[in-house]
Amino acid sequence: MAAPEPVARPAALRWLALACLLAASLPARGEDALRFGLTADYPPFALHDAAGELTGADVEAARRVAAALGRRAEFVATTWTTLAADFSAGRFDILIGGITVMPERAALGTYSRVLMRDGKRPLVRCGDEQRYTTPASFDRPDVRVMINRGPSMPELAQRLFPQATVVTNRDDDLLIPFLLERRVDVWVTDGVVVDHMARRHIGKLCAPAVEPYTQLEKAWLIRREDALVAAVNVQLDEELRSGRWRADLQAVP
Repeated sequence: MAAPEPVARPAALRWLALACLLAASLPARGEDALRFGLTADYPPFALHDAAGELTGADVEAARRVAAALGRRAEFVATTWTTLAADFSAGRFDILIGGITVMPERAALGTYSRVLMRDGKRPLVRCGDEQRYTTPASFDRPDVRVMINRGPSMPELAQRLFPQATVVTNRDDDLLIPFLLERRVDVWVTDGVVVDHMARRHIGKLCAPAVEPYTQLEKAWLIRREDALVAAVNVQLDEELRSGRWRADLQAVP
C-alpha cells in the first residue's frame, strides 16, 4: 500500500534568508493577524481536541508560519458549504485544514506548495481487510459503502462502485459510529483519514493494504498577494524539509 506522500522540496540553508526577505516585502502590519479559515472537522489536518482547543497538522503549521512572518495567527471558522463564499468575501487570508486542490477553487485564490499527494481508499472493520480491497470487491447491492459529504463523492461512487448500496453520511460525528456499529460495511475516503482512523481505533478498524483508487493533492489556498504567497511557500518548504508538518500529521490522536 502506498501511504499518502508528503511533498518535500530541498531548501538548504538559504531558506531562512529568503523567508526574511519575502516577509520584509509584505506590508508592514506589526502584530496584525494572519487569518486562517478552516472547518476544524477534518482530522488529522484540523480539529478540536478533547479540551476544545484547535489542533492538527495544518493548525500547528499555521501558527509557525504566522510567527515566522511576524504576524499573529487568527483562526476563522467556516464550513465546507460556505468556504468559497467566505473566502471571496475576504473573511480570511488563507484557507487550510485538508484542502483538496480543485480547479474551481483556483478561481478564488492561489494554491500553496502541494503538501501531500493522496487518494481515496477503503476503511473497514478489522477482519474484513482481505474481503474488501478493490472497488470491484464491494460493488454489490448487499454491500453498504459509506461516502461522506463532498461534491466529488457521488460521481466517484457512481464511477467506481455503481452496484453497491451507497450511504451518504453528512454528519461527520456519525461516520465512525456507522462503521463500528455495522450500519455500513466500508467507508471510502481520503487515504490520510483512513490511516488516521485505523490508528485511532486500532484493533477495531483496519486499512486494507491497497493502492489509492484516485489521485488528489492537498494544499493551502492563499489570497492573491504575490508577496504573501511567496513568503508562505518558503515557510511551507521548510515545514516539509524539516518533517515537522508530517510529524504533526502522525501525532494527532
